[in-house]
Amino acid sequence: MKKLVSDIFDLLDRRRHLPGYRLEERLSPFFEFFLIDTLSAHFPMVDFHPIVIPEFPVREHTVYSYHKSTKSELFCLDSSDNNLHYNVDFVAFSKDVRQVFLIELKTDMGMRNVKQDGYLRGARKTPFHLFLEDIPALAKASRKKPKYVHLLHLLEQLNLVQIPSDGLLFSKTFSEPTPGWTNAFEGVKFCFDVQFAESKLVYIQPESYECENSNIHYISFCNVAKSIHRLSDLGKLFSKYLGRWSKKPGSEVPRQ
Repeated sequence: MKKLVSDIFDLLDRRRHLPGYRLEERLSPFFEFFLIDTLSAHFPMVDFHPIVIPEFPVREHTVYSYHKSTKSELFCLDSSDNNLHYNVDFVAFSKDVRQVFLIELKTDMGMRNVKQDGYLRGARKTPFHLFLEDIPALAKASRKKPKYVHLLHLLEQLNLVQIPSDGLLFSKTFSEPTPGWTNAFEGVKFCFDVQFAESKLVYIQPESYECENSNIHYISFCNVAKSIHRLSDLGKLFSKYLGRWSKKPGSEVPRQ
């Protein structure tokens, strides 16, 4: 098995140099597997909840509206269709869920872009409970309703929502949504009484930056490697390749 994983990493290492190859999506599960260990090493005073939510939906209009209403410097972000959204790579929480960490993974520094960074910074300064309030509208407008029920299931484990115990939502959702789904969904209770602290934005990327904002953090691949290389054989192997992936894609001579 170790040889198989090593061969997979070696294949990724070769292919990352190709023009259209996106290493980020292929490595996301490995970063998620070690994410709590990585965050705990960077934030030693935080006790993290073991549940992480990947691809958390953030409604663009909510970010725009909040910052426009508060006259923030970020209110110049484009107003969008009500249900247009983008996904934050990972959202992690402290054990009491009051601290929220919005995590963006980049495997190529060249993939950072100003517009996305603007939305991420806007999302960081937007009260997190507003994004929870958006979930019903996003779910009802989506063609992927069963996936939103899986999102609700994770949020329930975080004690941020309560799904009725009568099983009606599940029976109306799986395997395909049936008439009455909306009524069943409206039985879900969101716990908006949690007093969230201002969210932190965390970039996991090949290079580290210095940032004066205490709520924006950069974790380099080298720092991830230091956090995980002693955890397991997989951690040791992954940390080895993270050292290679700290270098700019396309900067090496092609290998046989």
